[in-house]
Amino acid sequence: MQKKLFSKILIFQWIAAMILCSGIGCRQPNPEGREDVSGTVTLNGKAIDPKWYATISFVPGDGRDVTEGGGGQITGGKYLLTGIGGIKPGHYKVRIFINQLYDIRTGEPSTPETGDFDSVRVNMIPADFNDDTILEFEVIQGKRNTFHYNVVTDYIPDVDAVIRSVINRQRNTRSPAGLLEI
Repeated sequence: MQKKLFSKILIFQWIAAMILCSGIGCRQPNPEGREDVSGTVTLNGKAIDPKWYATISFVPGDGRDVTEGGGGQITGGKYLLTGIGGIKPGHYKVRIFINQLYDIRTGEPSTPETGDFDSVRVNMIPADFNDDTILEFEVIQGKRNTFHYNVVTDYIPDVDAVIRSVINRQRNTRSPAGLLEI
């Protein structure tokens, strides 16, 4: 009888702890004052292809230390930067990368069968959304910081040029004996 009562008390305590954590949030303390930033990213109004690798980053746009920003992976069209992985308040340039792996031998998209070993990442959107970003966002302390963005583009990457560039770099980093220089 005591074992059953003890088991019921343990189960009750576990359930209460789970409810409490979901209600107030159980996460690591954030002594740096970082804010949660979340949102969605779509491509031409549609979910990003799950076989592509998508990331978002917030880079300080006003000369502040780059470590005040941050970023993460976009999964299922959504991202969440929270706790110590959040972003400090301030103005940021937003960079979105949507990449697909291509097999450098065939020029075709990599598959689980071809693997990642001889693959190169090809950015599926123009530099206006990443390296030369035109996107900006202000992270405000104590506010709900949500950045939703729909990348609208008809950009078609030059996969052959990217592959040629990778092959040329590989050739240039080999010594006369054919070994990679370190």
